[in-house]
Order: sequence, then structure tokens, then C-alpha cells
Amino acid sequence: MSVLWRGLMHMPKRDAERENDGKAMISFWRLNMLEFWEHGHYKYLTLAFRLLAC
Repeated sequence: MSVLWRGLMHMPKRDAERENDGKAMISFWRLNMLEFWEHGHYKYLTLAFRLLAC
């Protein structure tokens, strides 16, 4: 992933965490699943899938 993409996604993620915005945090988990797959973090990918499946 590019540095620009990570930088642009960091700000809304931090904002969602500070405001306890659950819907936004779940949507970021969906986006992070692609990054977990790309970088071989299969354990986090499995956890994200289980979180979203509930």
C-alpha cells in the first residue's frame, strides 16, 4: 500500500476511535482485510472475518 493511502486512512480511523463510532470502525475493519491479505497477516484476517460475521 502506498504511504499516501495509509496516511489518508489514519486520520479517519483515529477520529472514529476517539468518537467511539462503531459503524465507522467496522467499515475500517473491512478495508483492513485487504491490507491483512496483502501483507500475509492471516491471523488478523481471520479475526476480522469473525468480527464481521457476527
